[in-house]
Amino acid sequence: MISLFFNCIIQVHTRFNLCASSSSLSCLQVGKINLLAAQRREQHILVMVLSMVSCYMLCWMPYGVTALMATFGSSGLVTPMASVVPSVLAKFSTVVNPVIYVFFNNQVKAFFCLTSTFVSNAVKSNLDVLKSSIFIKLFLVLTS
Repeated sequence: MISLFFNCIIQVHTRFNLCASSSSLSCLQVGKINLLAAQRREQHILVMVLSMVSCYMLCWMPYGVTALMATFGSSGLVTPMASVVPSVLAKFSTVVNPVIYVFFNNQVKAFFCLTSTFVSNAVKSNLDVLKSSIFIKLFLVLTS
């Protein structure tokens, strides 16, 4: 499985270098986009995909090894306490991919920044409305 993973990395890297060194029009220029910007984008996507695959492998590898040991090993080889960490890591895999995507995708990052700004402004305006509310003023007068 690990050899397949490294084989895929080598294939992607080889094709990326072939495209970068090639002088064909499809690799050099797409519309009016220059080669350097296209290479940067492709390299950014390549790093994102490789980090997603690496994290997936790191999260699921202990679970797979534990499952194989429990299936083919002697009985009692894998205790319930020993199987907790691999199962938690496997479940953690579902959290890792969206986080990686947010860190590597500029559009998603901009959306989250815009949303957080909107939410913080909405909370501030709601607090101002609450402070000026007659019920709050009445409560403050009655409690003082």
